[in-house]
Amino acid sequence: LTPLVATYHWGDLRWGVGLVELALAVVLVWLSYACDRWWVLAAAGVQLASVIVIALSATPLDIQIWASVTVRLAVWLQLMILALFGVVEARRAPYAARTGLRS
Repeated sequence: LTPLVATYHWGDLRWGVGLVELALAVVLVWLSYACDRWWVLAAAGVQLASVIVIALSATPLDIQIWASVTVRLAVWLQLMILALFGVVEARRAPYAARTGLRS
């Protein structure tokens, strides 16, 4: 969704991207309460860090644009690594295996 809302901005604040990031954080926090997987909780924490960086860029503090983008890229990389661990866990962990289903 980010490319679709990237043009919505107010000065230097890209509020469209901020709303997408906030919505993803809300969904991940809800999922961390709804299921008992460690990687969802970690992904929610990483996504909340991204929302905090966007919120800090809206303040009058002198935050460099490159620092904000670099932190968000690092957060995105961490989310992708956690998603990969989630897929591996769902496929390999003995406690996550389906039972009683035909293959």
